[in-house]
Amino acid sequence: MKDWQKHISRQRIGEKTELKSVEGFWVKPRKFSVEENDRIQAANIAALSKVKRSALAQATQKLRGQAETNPDALVVDLLDEKELEALMDVQFAPAAEIVKLQILYGVAEHNFCEEESTTHMDAKLVEEIMQAPEIAGEIALVVQRFNDPLAKRTSGISGTSPDGSTAERSSN
Repeated sequence: MKDWQKHISRQRIGEKTELKSVEGFWVKPRKFSVEENDRIQAANIAALSKVKRSALAQATQKLRGQAETNPDALVVDLLDEKELEALMDVQFAPAAEIVKLQILYGVAEHNFCEEESTTHMDAKLVEEIMQAPEIAGEIALVVQRFNDPLAKRTSGISGTSPDGSTAERSSN
């Protein structure tokens, strides 16, 4: 492996995260490649395309109107069955396929096999993990957080002192 590849590899792999849902097991998340991210987004779009848009638009419109006149009303009291179904479709439609892809592409290392640690994650192992929703959900959450473009690590040390001055030199 070339130096630049080693450097990139270190940046793409996160810290070992102990799973709370299954004691003694852990994962190390990794950043999705551009292609992997595109596949996840395509699966998300495909799932959302199955949503009945007209019912969703109607439900959204109805809720906006009711929010001002009846702010304490429950959503289930305001919408009919078709509108509630449209809202549920949006919330739950993409879950399984997206979680599978996130685990497949987003786990760099784990200890779910016989070895103490392995970097191999395949579709069969992902299917086995998916049989335990709490474990699959926790792993997907670890991967999502690591791949979140807004989740940047900080050094924990502020460059600004309590009096408002900074020890860092200006770039001017």
